[in-house]
Amino acid sequence: MNDLEYLNQISVKPAPAPAKFFDKKTKLLAIILGAIIFLAIAFLVATSGGSSTSRPDESSELSRVYYQSLSLEETITTYNGKVKSSDLRSYGTTLLTLLTELRQTTGTYLEESLGLKVGEASTNMLPADLEYINETNSALESARLNGILDRKYASELYYQASRLMIFENSAYGETSSESLKSFLSSSYKSLSNVADSLSSFSEAK
Repeated sequence: MNDLEYLNQISVKPAPAPAKFFDKKTKLLAIILGAIIFLAIAFLVATSGGSSTSRPDESSELSRVYYQSLSLEETITTYNGKVKSSDLRSYGTTLLTLLTELRQTTGTYLEESLGLKVGEASTNMLPADLEYINETNSALESARLNGILDRKYASELYYQASRLMIFENSAYGETSSESLKSFLSSSYKSLSNVADSLSSFSEAK
C-alpha cells in the first residue's frame, strides 16, 4: 500500500454501528461458522501450494537453459565462419562445444527425469528470451552487411553467454539433483572463461 492509499483509507469515516438484529447466540454461531470457512479455505490453499514443489520451477529454469543453448548454437553456427579474427572464431568454437554439451545434458534431464518433451527453440522459448535472440541475430546480420561483424559478434556472444550463466545459476538453485548441480557448476565456470575472452576481445590482436 502506498502513502496515498494509506491516507485515503484512514480518512474514511467509520461506518455507523449496525442495528442489533442478532442475539448473542446467533452471533456466536456466525463467528464459529466463519472460522470454519476460513480454516477450510486456508487448508485448500495450503494443500494446493504443497502439491506445487520445486519441480515446476526446476523444469522452467532448465528449459530456459536448454532453449537458450539451442538458439545460441544456431547463431554461432550461422556467423562463426564469417568473422575475420581467428581468435574470435576459436572463442566461438569453444562456446559452441560448451553449448552443445549443455543442451544435450539439460535436454536429457528434462525428458528422462522430468518427463518433458523438448522441441524447437522458436516455438518453446519464453517471448522475452526469443526477442533477445532475434535482436542478436538481427544485429549480427546488420553488422555483417556493414563490415563490422567481428566487433559486434564478440559483444553479442558475450551478452548472450552472460544471460545463459544467469539461467544456469537459477536452475542450479532449483534442482535437487547433485549430479546436475555439479555439471551446471562446471559449465558455469567454463562459460565464464569464454565470456571473459569475448569481453576483452580486440580486433587489433
